[in-house]
Amino acid sequence: MSCVGLFGKLFGQPGSPRRRIAIAAVWGLFGFALVLVAAFILPSVLVSSLDGAERLNAENDIRGTLLQGLAGGLFLTTALFSWRQIQVTREGQIIDRYAKAIEMLDSKAVIVRTGGVYALQRVARDSQPDRATINEVLSAFVRGRSENERKKDNRVLIDIKGALAVLGSPDVLTRGTRPVHGPLDLAGATAPTAYLANANFRQTHFTGANLSRADLGGADLTKADLTGAKLHPLRRVAFHN
Repeated sequence: MSCVGLFGKLFGQPGSPRRRIAIAAVWGLFGFALVLVAAFILPSVLVSSLDGAERLNAENDIRGTLLQGLAGGLFLTTALFSWRQIQVTREGQIIDRYAKAIEMLDSKAVIVRTGGVYALQRVARDSQPDRATINEVLSAFVRGRSENERKKDNRVLIDIKGALAVLGSPDVLTRGTRPVHGPLDLAGATAPTAYLANANFRQTHFTGANLSRADLGGADLTKADLTGAKLHPLRRVAFHN
């Protein structure tokens, strides 16, 4: 067995509880060794040229200063460790929320799917690094659900409307007047009665989309691809190049 394999067997794999405990134990032993050196060895070495009471007083002064410095370092280390643990816990909670929301999107119940859409919106608000992925997930959801509904009876369900509203929201998945992570692909989206007033769909691909009776008042469709799309009536919609 290699050294790496033996280390992994003894102390666990990276990120495992056993590995974290082993690392904490190593740091604890290291800190204990520093305290011993600061309290009993280093002061004597630094004042070795002195004698008698003068040496004893100098050792005590140095020892006190070193121990105070170590105590401050321990406090900072503990604070940093606590902050990191809070971050890890928060990241774990976001991952759990994201996974649950994805499960909800696959539900057969429209109300559950709609809840999944808005759960992803909340995740996007709390975690900027996940916004690009949520953009892609919700865009794919709109395309897939639109295709399924067209094959049935052209019903427009609230989950599709909700996903479009979230994707076009100027304060969640977009920043100002520009998309956070490139153009959206909403080709074939079917939601003719959606409320998308003031939505930000700059550079969005709406090829073949049916938003014929959607409220697009004040929406920004600058540089959007509207080939074959039904977008009537178009009131106060921006089409700047």
